[in-house]
Amino acid sequence: MIILVTDFEEFYLAQMKGVIWKINPEAKILDIKVRNHDTISGAFVIDKIIDYFPDSIIIGVVDPGVGGSRKNIVIQTEKNYLIGPDNGLFSLVCERHTPLKIIEIEKKNISKTFHGRDIFAPLAGKISLKKDLKGKEIKKIKDLDIKDPRIEKDYVECTIIYIDNFGNIITNIRDVKFNKIIFMDKEIKFLKTYSESEDFLVLIGSHGFLEIAANKKNAAEFFNLKTGDRIRFYYA
Repeated sequence: MIILVTDFEEFYLAQMKGVIWKINPEAKILDIKVRNHDTISGAFVIDKIIDYFPDSIIIGVVDPGVGGSRKNIVIQTEKNYLIGPDNGLFSLVCERHTPLKIIEIEKKNISKTFHGRDIFAPLAGKISLKKDLKGKEIKKIKDLDIKDPRIEKDYVECTIIYIDNFGNIITNIRDVKFNKIIFMDKEIKFLKTYSESEDFLVLIGSHGFLEIAANKKNAAEFFNLKTGDRIRFYYA
């Protein structure tokens, strides 16, 4: 299985699939779209899907810096291959899945604006046919600039790492215990399910992180928040 995690669709995505199928017509391909230019969301999605697709090849193309100085890399873990730009896109997943090998992909005779088609897709096709990896090994990959949560006696600071299609605000905090919070002058109860509230709520989502949500409403739009924002809420 080859999984494409990108911030684009249209003919660009079709071209990537066409390149892969030219190399391996039997390849199975799944594609997932994230918000444009949102590297943090891309990293979150890759981290959340990888355990459900062992032995897969994941191409990440959320790449605002394409054509610049950032490296192109392929990472081999125990069960997967990760291919894409070295811009933090694989930093979350590599915290849990230790890289066995990181190879810098050489740039030559390719488009400066579409490495997904010209570098990553051909490489994924070749890896799917069990062809050997070649290139310069490197030791580290770039991390995302995400601050750790700060938990104080009367408040918590954390970072928004994903906003889903419903507008639920997913943060980078896991272990907190409280009954309700004050967030942007709004008192919000901590609950176990969305159905327990007709309004705003806080809960631990299926992904294991704390989220601020609203039943049948878009919390992110209401609070005017986006991925990467640093937020603070107080214990009520």
